[in-house]
Amino acid sequence: MSNTDSGIKGGGSSSFIYSTPRPFNAEKLEVFIDEIRDWESIHHSEGFFWVGNDHRIAYQWNHSKEKVTFAILGVWIASVAESKWARSDEHSLDHGIDWDPVFGDREQRIEFFGESMDEDKIRAGFDSCLLNEIEGERCIQSIGNLPDIFPPLKLKCDY
Repeated sequence: MSNTDSGIKGGGSSSFIYSTPRPFNAEKLEVFIDEIRDWESIHHSEGFFWVGNDHRIAYQWNHSKEKVTFAILGVWIASVAESKWARSDEHSLDHGIDWDPVFGDREQRIEFFGESMDEDKIRAGFDSCLLNEIEGERCIQSIGNLPDIFPPLKLKCDY
């Protein structure tokens, strides 16, 4: 998926989806969230994302007015050992899922709703928070060591 998926554009009410498989740098994302100037034009946004610090975790994104909250949704299928992908209905967990050759099912997918949003500026801001391709590929090899503002994942079993 690319980060060019778009909904309604122009003046007045609009929406768009920011989507890319590349991970966010947690520290850059924190700064961007703290400094974004267009929150007034964004009435609400929601979705899910991941950061390079812990490639296992799928975080939920929820924003209303000027408050952004995060929660752990679970783990990405790509971070679970393939031997654990089988389900009782004989389909594997990755059945019917878009799969990136490097990042698997991991992706940023946040939908924005607002009025007179500067979509290009918002997209550029989020793009500036992404790890570059080399950093993104490295984070898949092992859990990163970048500062992380997001809740840690505590597993009861070994994935």
